[in-house]
Formats: sequence, C-alpha cells, structure tokens
Amino acid sequence: TYTHEGRAWGARRRDGSPMSRLSPVSPAYLDELKVLWRGQGRGRYVVNRDIRSLKTGMRVAEGWGLVTPRNWRAVPLLKEARGRLHWHPAADLKRLLRVCRGWEETVCRLGSRAGLRRGEIHWLAPEDIDFKLNRIHVVGKGEWQPKDFERRWITMSADLRAHLLSLNLKKRTWVVEDANGRRPSLAVLLELSGGRRCCAAALALPIPLAQHPVDAAERQGR
Repeated sequence: TYTHEGRAWGARRRDGSPMSRLSPVSPAYLDELKVLWRGQGRGRYVVNRDIRSLKTGMRVAEGWGLVTPRNWRAVPLLKEARGRLHWHPAADLKRLLRVCRGWEETVCRLGSRAGLRRGEIHWLAPEDIDFKLNRIHVVGKGEWQPKDFERRWITMSADLRAHLLSLNLKKRTWVVEDANGRRPSLAVLLELSGGRRCCAAALALPIPLAQHPVDAAERQGR
C-alpha cells in the first residue's frame, strides 16, 4: 500500500512537472495520468489502483475543506482482465471431489477449502498442520518461499480437518504423498490442477481457482 501511495502521489505530468499542489488535481488531470501511465507500460491493475489512491486522497482533502469538491466519479477506471480467482458453488466442488483419487483429493481440498497455491500444497509438511489450534501454517522451507515471502495461518474447515486427520500424517514426510510414500512433483501437480480432473468434473477452471468464497477467501481474511 505504501508503495502504491508513494507512486501515485509522486506522479509527474507529460512536461515533467511534479504534483506539488492539490488544487490543479482534477478529473481531467487524472484522465491525463491514465493515458500517460499506460503509454509508459504500466498494467491496467496498477493504473487503476493508483487512480483510486488519488481519488480517495482528494475526497479526504475535500472533507477537510482544503480543495473545492469535484465529481471524481467522472473518472472511469480502465477495464481489467478477468480476475484469477473465480468462485464455484458447493455443487461444483462436490462433483470435482468425486472424480479425484488418493492424493488428488488432498490437493483438491487444500486448494478449494484452504485457498492454498500449488507451490504451497507441494511444500506442505505434517508439522505445518496444527490440529489443536485447527489451522494450517504456510511458511517457507529452505530455498522455497511462498509468494511475496508471505507467512500466514489458515483456519481449517470441518471437512478439510477430517480429511487431513484421516491421512495419518505422523508417518509422512509431506502432506501430499501417493500410496508408495512418494511426493508428486510440482509438474504433476500443475498437470492435475491445470485441467485433467477439472475436465472430468466438467469444470473449466484449475483446482486452486475453484474456490468456495466462505471456506477459501474468508478464512484467509480476504
């Protein structure tokens, strides 16, 4: 957030002049910045977030009586590509679970019910599962680190907890192992979550994206 705020308010116009005063900031000025930033190669998400930051800041300044109120709704945001997370109803997840076998079910449940990414599932160890506190610990191991070096705890849903308890994790090195005690490679996980079982269940999205809004998003505080 600090990075986005600093980048937005440190913006310069086409002539290189800085944003040194609030009064010249107008809806037309923000439209100019959008065109300028896109021309500099910024992505639509980054441009929209920075524009939102400026609009929010100007509304706060208006509330303090520092500037004349303006119609900031007149500044439309850029259209963004479809998000990477798409929510499926419970019926879709049940259909997906019916076509998963063995360790595939574990992958499906961790991705859909806890919202874990593929790499996080691959590196999940039994000691990361805290049944007493009913939560999963996502933490880096060796050279591998979660995205953005994020370390977090995720509360387990009742069905995910029951499934993990049934695996007898004390005898395992990794949470996801096949019947011979071998951990499927990350490439195999990508192949699985990328479509094989999803196609069999008539789902168009990868397993980690087939998340239920209550048990994946809210449990991670999103």
